[in-house]
Amino acid sequence: MTVSEMSTLLGSLLNDPNAEVFTAADYKLPALNSAQRELVLMLLGYANMDGQRETVFDILSEIQEAETHAIDSSGFDLSTVTARHFLRNGFVNASIIDDDDVVRWCTRITTANMGRTENRYFEGSTRDPKVRIWENKLYLLISVGGYPRNTTIYYIGMPYALSTTAGGSGKDAIVTTSNLNPLLHDLIVLLAEVKCRRMRGTESDFAEAQLVSNFAMQQVQLLVQGAINEPQSKTLGQFMRNQNSFMQNKAKK
Repeated sequence: MTVSEMSTLLGSLLNDPNAEVFTAADYKLPALNSAQRELVLMLLGYANMDGQRETVFDILSEIQEAETHAIDSSGFDLSTVTARHFLRNGFVNASIIDDDDVVRWCTRITTANMGRTENRYFEGSTRDPKVRIWENKLYLLISVGGYPRNTTIYYIGMPYALSTTAGGSGKDAIVTTSNLNPLLHDLIVLLAEVKCRRMRGTESDFAEAQLVSNFAMQQVQLLVQGAINEPQSKTLGQFMRNQNSFMQNKAKK
């Protein structure tokens, strides 16, 4: 769905097809961009739950990135990644090439174990590298082998900004179609509707916003949790049936 199509659908859901109240520049585009970011962060929130990390990363595969940087003992500022803006909870993994030209995947140690480098498990080496993240910097722990070391960082980045006209470049690119999986586009529009209705702020708007918000949350849960407990085809089929039914009922109002 293009941004123009999203904007048109959003206007219909808001009973404002001619943009007499909710103009694109002042309301719809800011709401769509905010909704897109919210949806990504909502999905990443499930990544820390048992058994759901890979499912979330699969759903967000369109905004997965991998880039290589030389990291020394002072760490690497994750805000300087080049493909997309780095999300604080979007780190996936890292890898290095050891002295024998073998790819070694890093193990991330938690903040609770940051000071326990006297324990060899937490110390790290070129054959068993460790990483930790502190103050948005990635630290590579390799007691043997020396720095700097080329390190490939795998992460979920921020989707590019949405507009009806493309522009910008690099991680500040502006696109006319969301980077996210098309399966998520209707959810972006629904979350944008919630934001617009809350901005208008009538009693009926707040009630409708709560209804739409609840449905969107249920759909996110179905995508994340259902994909683990059910065959994917059944989960996605139920997801689409729910969504189509909800949109049709709204259109009748």
